[in-house]
Amino acid sequence: MMKSYSSEKIIRGQPFALAVEPAVQPHPTDPIRLGKLATLAGMSVSAYTRLFRETIGLSPLEYCIKLRLHMVRGLLLKSNLSLNDIAARTGFCDSNYMIKQFRLRQGGTPARLRKHLSE
Repeated sequence: MMKSYSSEKIIRGQPFALAVEPAVQPHPTDPIRLGKLATLAGMSVSAYTRLFRETIGLSPLEYCIKLRLHMVRGLLLKSNLSLNDIAARTGFCDSNYMIKQFRLRQGGTPARLRKHLSE
């Protein structure tokens, strides 16, 4: 019989949603280590990923990309850094991947947002 996890699962004395955020949010530029996060939660990778999606509404990777894109947007608003520099500072492997993810989730490119902000 398959073990099911509810979104009310308690990890280290906290609801799962509160236990997972400190592990991911302070280091969104670091590579995601699902095995490490699952071990910290005392779960298998598949159970951890399933519970993460049920609780947060996104996969761990999607959540990390969302955090990184939030940082990208902040840097676009507050700096004149090149897209290559922004990608490096926000944990994307290169600016092309960052632009692709930005376009998919924001509906436009970082350059278009920057141009719109400067007008």
